[in-house]
Amino acid sequence: MLFRSMAHLRFCLVLVYNPPSVASKLKSNFEQLLKAKVLRKPTIMVGDFNLDWSTNSVLKESFETLMSLNQYSQLVTEYTRCFKNSSTIIDLLFTNIQNLVSEHHVIKTNISDHFAINLQANCKPPNPVFSFITKRDFHKLNFSNLQNL
Repeated sequence: MLFRSMAHLRFCLVLVYNPPSVASKLKSNFEQLLKAKVLRKPTIMVGDFNLDWSTNSVLKESFETLMSLNQYSQLVTEYTRCFKNSSTIIDLLFTNIQNLVSEHHVIKTNISDHFAINLQANCKPPNPVFSFITKRDFHKLNFSNLQNL
């Protein structure tokens, strides 16, 4: 098994909300999204996909195949939404680099019927870019001297 350090790695973070009303269009929307060159870079996609990963539906199977063909793995295995008598895994976490997410877990809260996904990316933040801004202090400006110029 080959491990390489990704401490220098930059990645694309994609936040997803797929409304239940357009759940059937998820695959076609993602086909277009995956054609974008930006998603060929190391990427983490996380959010409410409104596609239950705990079932074996035709939509789930075709979406899983699409993501797999594009080298994406789905990492969440715990239920992310519990409501009345149902539990689902509809909040998902995908990555196209195996070790990009070093750890993740579902946080159960009472804030929403969805639970949070906490993840840690295996990279360090980029170095901040410093810039210097020169400004003048006109607080002590003598306007009468300025008018005599």
